[in-house]
Amino acid sequence: MRGGAADRSGLIHVGDELREVNGVPVDDKKPDEIIHILSQSQGAITFKLIPAIKEETPSKEPKMFVKTLFDYDPAEDKAIPCKEAGLAFKRGDILQIMSQDDANWWQAKQDGHANPRAGLIPSKQFQER
Repeated sequence: MRGGAADRSGLIHVGDELREVNGVPVDDKKPDEIIHILSQSQGAITFKLIPAIKEETPSKEPKMFVKTLFDYDPAEDKAIPCKEAGLAFKRGDILQIMSQDDANWWQAKQDGHANPRAGLIPSKQFQER
């Protein structure tokens, strides 16, 4: 998640493959099972990753902002992959889009909001379906 601890560390990137969490192999685990392992962890968490191969380093992305046209509550969305990672918003809010790497779920944060946490919102394509 952009702005999260992993992103701020600069050590984990989109496309990296997660192989172990605290020495526990996670190759065959579902995301919910990995989240459970993480939630049970105390203190430092160690990841074993296979880095993604980057063909080129992207230049600094321009900032993109959107004005929301509807209310959204991730707690009521049956399609969101992780309700806790969702970002609620009201019609008329201004959101800064942090990542459009996923076709269905963008990462965004509320512009000028006291809580700069990024969260998942439905992409334009996904919402129009």
